[in-house]
Amino acid sequence: MELTIARALSSVVHAHLFPHSSISLSLHVLSSDGSLLAALINAATLALVDAGVPMSDYVAACTAGSTSSYAAGDEAGDPLLDLNTQEEQELPFMTVATLGSSEKVVVLNCESRVQVSRLEGMLVTGVDGCKQVRQLLDRVIKEKGARMIREGAAEKSHAGAMDLDE
Repeated sequence: MELTIARALSSVVHAHLFPHSSISLSLHVLSSDGSLLAALINAATLALVDAGVPMSDYVAACTAGSTSSYAAGDEAGDPLLDLNTQEEQELPFMTVATLGSSEKVVVLNCESRVQVSRLEGMLVTGVDGCKQVRQLLDRVIKEKGARMIREGAAEKSHAGAMDLDE
């Protein structure tokens, strides 16, 4: 998981701006009810934003699965979004991470057997879920930035690309 997260974030972090620095993240899981890799990717993205590390965009992640297992052999499996632990143990699933609001996939991790006919539906559902997660991340970050400005912890920058509504 460490390598997957590092590779996903290396595509967005502008490390070249600080050539003699290193970025180290420490992610601790207090409780897990599924979608662990997706949660870690989203937490790492938020940690980098909170630390002020320059990034080109967010990396947003979620899990997608299918309602029936490979052994069932049916073609009518509906795609699912954001699976819990029990669903991950019983159903085929994948973790998808996309770059920003685009559909560019930077992480695709599938460790279960999936019928090819269901793969596309799962991927489309995962990418759509990543767009929703990205909107949520964006809203939370803007709300925190606006709160920091109101409390005087940060000054409003007119040169920044983000528009924080007060």
